[in-house]
Amino acid sequence: MDVGGEAPMELWRWRERRGTELRGVNAGEQVAFSPDGRLLIAGDGVVAELPSGRVVRRLPTAAGQSPAFAPRGGLLAMAGPAGVTLWDTRTWRPSGVRLDDRYPSAPAFSPDGRSLAASTPAGVRLWDVATGRAIGAFTPGEEAADLAFAPSGALLYAAGPYGEVRAEEVDPVRVARRVCALAGRELSREEWRRHIPELPYRRVCGHAR
Repeated sequence: MDVGGEAPMELWRWRERRGTELRGVNAGEQVAFSPDGRLLIAGDGVVAELPSGRVVRRLPTAAGQSPAFAPRGGLLAMAGPAGVTLWDTRTWRPSGVRLDDRYPSAPAFSPDGRSLAASTPAGVRLWDVATGRAIGAFTPGEEAADLAFAPSGALLYAAGPYGEVRAEEVDPVRVARRVCALAGRELSREEWRRHIPELPYRRVCGHAR
């Protein structure tokens, strides 16, 4: 798929070595494919049917957003300057859950669809999709240009702007084991607030063995 510059966006079939011009899709927008490969959505809310490229829907969103489909296709995340809006793709209406943060980008769903990660200027944030509650955060150094979960869901890969890739453990059990091993004890409430401010305090080391 060609999305460069001012040229028309084209969808290429590599085996046939030919492309189809997607006339209704802005080449300057970020795009995402639905899991079944039948739809493409652009960052300005244009939904195109594939492989024809026919525009079948226009979501009422601002341009320049970062889209991502959930693994089963039932939800769509649109990340923009004010946060991440989740859309129900059965009705094409907002699901009612909004993930608040400043300038999120590169949204990525976990393999089970229960969590969503996004890059922000302050680091990578993770949310519970059902409730919108923040469940984690880490700072990969440079702002991540792209994010992807490992198939197991236990690791989150963050690609930096210069091609470097960092892997972070996001599985709660594995994270708890690492914290307990490093500290050799339970974290105090003050330590928890300092290192994990997004989550309410709880004792984890007894469950991490």
